[in-house]
Amino acid sequence: MLGVAAVGSDIYAIGGSIDGVSSSSVFVMDTHYHTWCKAPSMHVARVSPSASVLDGKIYVTSGGGWGKLDYTNWMEVFDTKTRTWEFMPSPGSESFDYENVALEGSIYVMSNGKRETFKLNKGRWRAADLALTSGWRYNWKGFCYCVIENVLYCYYSVDLRWYDFIDRQWREVKRMKGRLPMSSKNDHYRLADYGGNLVFLWEEHVHTKNVQNTTLVWCAEISFERRQRTEICGTVEWCDVVFTYTKQGDLMHVIATTA
Repeated sequence: MLGVAAVGSDIYAIGGSIDGVSSSSVFVMDTHYHTWCKAPSMHVARVSPSASVLDGKIYVTSGGGWGKLDYTNWMEVFDTKTRTWEFMPSPGSESFDYENVALEGSIYVMSNGKRETFKLNKGRWRAADLALTSGWRYNWKGFCYCVIENVLYCYYSVDLRWYDFIDRQWREVKRMKGRLPMSSKNDHYRLADYGGNLVFLWEEHVHTKNVQNTTLVWCAEISFERRQRTEICGTVEWCDVVFTYTKQGDLMHVIATTA
């Protein structure tokens, strides 16, 4: 699975696998004209990279390419202005399979396997709060987290939560107005920032005797209101099926551009 990142009106598709071989290729789509062009390739091929954007730079952590990775090339950073890649050494962990987000002017990276999180700020790594790691999760149902207006949200099981950096704890989004037609059979959740609101997409597989196997892609838009410093309330503005398909496939990425 490739990594994706949005910078302004451009969407970058990074790495991934081509015919079973890890790739270092990078392509960029101009969303104004819906055209693709090739961007400078990474120095190292990466099968399932995680990408986030901070100050016009794309930070890519590794999810593959194990044979060529060590602490010196575990992360690569792409400057979208100079169109150049440079390496960023790892924080010294033995595991290189990390998800990452840009938050509070820093890059946070999390290893779901080792249950550890690190923070990169001004070129220096520091260990992040243990409580942050406990609630920021990646699982087989998808990338269940996103950052909206400098707040990290995470969907896990049936709860939508956000992380309070002051008290160092995860809090549930309160008083959710409106309902989501979720069930235990839903699969492949995806969250994204949509102009300050949360866009929540998921798949529902429909199997009946008389109807061809069909996958419904649901979308819900959720707005937030901070009532107190420790309380965020959510409202489901709308929820509906936005796409239907019968061919084999999965919902892989959801991303919104800002221009």
